[in-house]
Amino acid sequence: MIEAIHHLCQAGDFDEASRVRLDSTSKGLSLIKEFRRLGAYETELILLQEFFPNNNISLEPQVSASTNELSILFEVGEV
Repeated sequence: MIEAIHHLCQAGDFDEASRVRLDSTSKGLSLIKEFRRLGAYETELILLQEFFPNNNISLEPQVSASTNELSILFEVGEV
């Protein structure tokens, strides 16, 4: 999942990357829970930064749906 999200973001397909991230959660493969269980907060943050222009989390995530944007911002805030 991490690689899929990374490569989709690198290709500029942020909406699909967000869909993959959210689908993994709905199927019980929650990356968030795994990151937290393993204490991999830095890995989680690095992956989430890919949704932002130049990995700058002070800017808006590059997704079109506001629900996806809020989800990403919420997760960044938790890390």
